[in-house]
Amino acid sequence: MPNDIANSIILVGNPNVGKSVLFHRLTGAYVNVSNYPGTTVEITQSATKFDANTNLIDSPGVLSLPSRTDDERATMKALLNEKIRCIIQVGDAKNVRRTLNLTALLTELKLPMMLVLNMQDEAIARGLMVNTDELAKELNIPVIPAVATSGEGIDAVISHISQVKIPDPILHYDVVSEEIITKMSEFIQQNCPHKFLASRGLAILFLGKDSEVEEWIASQLGKTKFPEILALRDFLQQKLNENYANLSDVKGFDFQENQAAKNTQNIQNIQNIQNIQNIQNSNINSNLNSKENNLLLSALFARERSLAADTLSKTIISRSLNSSPLLSQKIGQYVVHPFWGFPILLAVLYAVYQFVGVFGATTLVGLLEEDLFGEILNPAFTTFFENLNSKTLNIAWLNDLIVGEYGLWTMGMTYALALILPIVSTFFIAFGILEDSGYLPRLSVIANRIFAMIGLNGRAVLPMILGLGCVTMATLTTRILSTPRERLIAIFLLSLAIPCSAQLGVVLGMLGSYSLKAVIIWTLCMVGVLLLTGFLASKLIKGRRIPLVTELPPMRLPVLANVLKKTGGRLKWYLLEVIPLFLLGTLLMFVLDKLGVLPAIIEFGEPLVTGFLGLPKEASAAFVMGFLRRDFGATGLFTMAENLSEIQALVGMVTLTLFIPCFASFVMIIKEKGVKVSLLMLVMIIPFAFLVGGVLNQILRIVY
Repeated sequence: MPNDIANSIILVGNPNVGKSVLFHRLTGAYVNVSNYPGTTVEITQSATKFDANTNLIDSPGVLSLPSRTDDERATMKALLNEKIRCIIQVGDAKNVRRTLNLTALLTELKLPMMLVLNMQDEAIARGLMVNTDELAKELNIPVIPAVATSGEGIDAVISHISQVKIPDPILHYDVVSEEIITKMSEFIQQNCPHKFLASRGLAILFLGKDSEVEEWIASQLGKTKFPEILALRDFLQQKLNENYANLSDVKGFDFQENQAAKNTQNIQNIQNIQNIQNIQNSNINSNLNSKENNLLLSALFARERSLAADTLSKTIISRSLNSSPLLSQKIGQYVVHPFWGFPILLAVLYAVYQFVGVFGATTLVGLLEEDLFGEILNPAFTTFFENLNSKTLNIAWLNDLIVGEYGLWTMGMTYALALILPIVSTFFIAFGILEDSGYLPRLSVIANRIFAMIGLNGRAVLPMILGLGCVTMATLTTRILSTPRERLIAIFLLSLAIPCSAQLGVVLGMLGSYSLKAVIIWTLCMVGVLLLTGFLASKLIKGRRIPLVTELPPMRLPVLANVLKKTGGRLKWYLLEVIPLFLLGTLLMFVLDKLGVLPAIIEFGEPLVTGFLGLPKEASAAFVMGFLRRDFGATGLFTMAENLSEIQALVGMVTLTLFIPCFASFVMIIKEKGVKVSLLMLVMIIPFAFLVGGVLNQILRIVY
């Protein structure tokens, strides 16, 4: 049947092995080409250059299978639901052992495969030589050495796609494990066989508690039949537990032989007293809970695969005795050095600030907002539209809607294109350079200890830094974090204490005009609030902190083409996704103004603004505008700078920075966490922002 024809090829591999670069080489389509975990959060697909009828899928990087993280679940979901013709596993030629560890599981799916060992040049530079011919014989599949960034090996990949084969398995498990796998695979084959994936592979994944495989099997079996396979798994797990009680003794040998050894009292020959106690407890207690059994089974299979990968890799890898550390390796060591890492970090942040905050937020914004839009485009468009309206529809309020104070063009499009676009463009370029250089994963390592204080790990530094460009997009990228708890904490902190680049530029420009001390006080307030609220959130939100496990790719000289492609893709996202939100927010402000609600809100908040915060009553409008866009509010205060004291400027900027996220960010929070959580954040953030601002006002008036 046509619907059963497999027409998709899927790229699968560990993080940072070059899947996205290879995807671009084979399709010509854009995808984020990055080397920090989580770049390809969602599945990317495109027709290939060599065959328009073949669909190529770029899956997220997986550390291992069965799936545990969102990236791994997305990859497993693609394997289950797409019509896969073959797998192209992309591996790191510098880390063949880790590559083969994943290969050992993929071979069990019995899909035609090819293995591409990428970054061959870096492996050779490190004195590593991989015998790809021998590896191809062992696996019975094509093994292609490649350098995807330069295009080396791409033609060989394309030419060998027609020669892919079902691979030979790397290992056979011990007798008892094989019996368990066989029984489970027979049940799956009889009751819910997959059209493309082997029942044996699905059995191993199901026994290892892969949530996506569980969900797929449940959908196939139905509510009445699914409990049977769960009961079978519990029975098989108990059988494994009875045959081998202590995981720490697993060495890959036969379980039945080991059980016999224990039964003949050889246990006293074991030197580790803790192991003796574990074995005795396990033999005595036959009522182990399900969680312990699950861990035993999945860990056992993983260890078997690891041992097999280690054994095979030793037979195909040779190392040159004359190899010495590369300059990139030395640089990589310096940037995470306990002493040199922080000065380098400060230098990098200063360079980013000069490029984004000075060149982007000052020079480019001045050229676009003041010169191009302010003096040329806006006057011309206003005249054109007013004349067009008077000659056709002649509706007075239509002029206000399009080119008025809250006009879709004069406010929405002007601020989106003239103010924000140049700032996010420069930020995306800077961010892309840091990505391609390999610095961002190392920044995660540097920041890990600090983020541990707020219940996160160093990986959270990536959305936080991205939030300095655009909190809306940073909210979306919290998906790279491992758990819902971490994502919730990160989104809350982004909404509260992370200013976007546009607002940051206005804040630094305004406070800098007063004194450096004002800038330092504002910075200390933001960092203090970030750490305090993060610490409290980590204690109140249930769950545990996930330790940082990240791949450190080699430091590289960024490739200009890749940086520009990433910048172009992100700007496309900005234009298509964010600008409509800006226009919607502008329309909301227009409606509120026409209905008289906006002036009423300003009047209602005036006592709080003038009394508790000590600001002039005109500042009330800045907070309402801040909901539309944070930099709108900051700009509102900036225009009042001549009438504000240094204390008022500080209080106003601190309060506005902590104030509710802009409309676009709020919509994105709703998309990520739902309406209930989003409204709860607003209820918490609004009074907290005014509380901090009011307390700061009182303190500054005492000490200043």
